[in-house]
Amino acid sequence: MGLIQETTLPAVPAIRPFEMRKRRERKYLIGPVEFRILSQALAGFTEPDPHAGPDGTYRVTSLYYDNPEHEAYWARVDGQRARRKLRLRGYASRPGEPFERVLVEIKRREGPFVTKDRLRLPLASAEALCRGEGIPEGLEAGDAGTAERVLALVRAWNLRPVCRVSYRRRAFGVAHHASGMRVTFDTDVRGRVTALGLEERGTDRRILPPETVLMEVKTRAGTPDWWEALLRQVGARARPFSKYNAALREGLARMRNHYDAREDLHG
Repeated sequence: MGLIQETTLPAVPAIRPFEMRKRRERKYLIGPVEFRILSQALAGFTEPDPHAGPDGTYRVTSLYYDNPEHEAYWARVDGQRARRKLRLRGYASRPGEPFERVLVEIKRREGPFVTKDRLRLPLASAEALCRGEGIPEGLEAGDAGTAERVLALVRAWNLRPVCRVSYRRRAFGVAHHASGMRVTFDTDVRGRVTALGLEERGTDRRILPPETVLMEVKTRAGTPDWWEALLRQVGARARPFSKYNAALREGLARMRNHYDAREDLHG
């Protein structure tokens, strides 16, 4: 599938060294008891998240792009080791408030390892770039290179917004650990396939049951022994999960089967 093949993309500037740092990413679906145990244990080893609001969480909203054949979706379903996706992501520390940061990201996965190209832009400029309208003016050389890669991807594969996902995130960065370990807990994970503006009003539906927490563990190397022992204690096991694929699959199924507008498949 062409979307995820590096060799088929138009030539673009080299990626900056810091963008090429690979991180291992593992995901877990856990319950409220496991969440309480793990988050309490992490509290003594972590640094405060600078982006969190008063309750220690922040809102993340992601707009995912794919081509008309949904090749990024099928690359994940088919288990391709090398794949990529484009997303526009907004962050807000308080519910109901405008986004404080907006990032354009190309996320690449090679097996369990992930690298990202990231570019921070005003929302209007980010949306225009992801529509393929051109490079925003006034960017520094490194950011201009990232924007060129985004533009090449959008134009080469006719990318368009197909799915919107939102959730509340609590993040922990483990202090003084060489691996740069970061653990995040996502709750109230919802998605939709209509009203696809990052700030557009619409109805989001749960893509996970309300009591389920999505935990992600990201490191540049291994994880501490105490953390692995804690995972075994609570019985947490890594498993693949894609918020994009889940939201797109359930959103399209709902439209196909004409579910009642008030129905939420996960409560």
